[in-house]
Amino acid sequence: MTRPNLILWWIAYGVLRSLAASCYRTRHLTPPLQLEGPVIWVSKHCYYWDIPMLGQITRRHAKRMVSFEMASFHGYAWLGQVSWLLNNLGGFSVMRPKDLLRLRKTGSQTREQLREIMAKANAKADARRAGILRANETYCFFPEGTRETERLRNFKSTHELTEARRLADEEGIDVTVVPVALNYGKRSKRFIPWITRAPMTMEALEPISIKSMPPAELSALVEARLREAWQTPEEVLRVGAQSH
Repeated sequence: MTRPNLILWWIAYGVLRSLAASCYRTRHLTPPLQLEGPVIWVSKHCYYWDIPMLGQITRRHAKRMVSFEMASFHGYAWLGQVSWLLNNLGGFSVMRPKDLLRLRKTGSQTREQLREIMAKANAKADARRAGILRANETYCFFPEGTRETERLRNFKSTHELTEARRLADEEGIDVTVVPVALNYGKRSKRFIPWITRAPMTMEALEPISIKSMPPAELSALVEARLREAWQTPEEVLRVGAQSH
């Protein structure tokens, strides 16, 4: 499956967009880009809101639904029960070293068994990403590998860009990479939905052709552009107060 379930995606998109609107005064800083072909969206990960916000970005600039990388739920009892829903909404799991450390603490499986589980999960994610790009669809990932609201961390994962460049070279697929700046203002301690909303900006930065440079240079350029556009919650709040 390379596309989310159409009905479930639109239901979730509508509900989450309404919930997000009750918390944030969102503002798009980029006019529609009219993107065609496969697109990879790269963004900082701040909150769970990021994925529905990126859904808005994708609808605005590429007129499509977005799939998304998510952390592995392997070993979680109740989260594992909802993974089918997230999969149908476009999610697919990747396993990172921190997941192995978490699972290793349980002592239920050997190191070799965990490495095998990780290899199978990531091979499945590789196939999913390749299928999305071959089908001219879009997906997003968060290269920091964790959520953080106060600063932009160094990129931990650039495998996605390396893999996409290899696919572009081998199969002639013209993939576009778009860095996305999602900047959230700090919410009031006396938060009241729709009344004390915090400002939030969404900015699709200049698109980059994946064939234009080696993956390491591409990753450095994407990170540099995100750092240039990044604002702390306090900065977003201050600028939002001046423009509101």
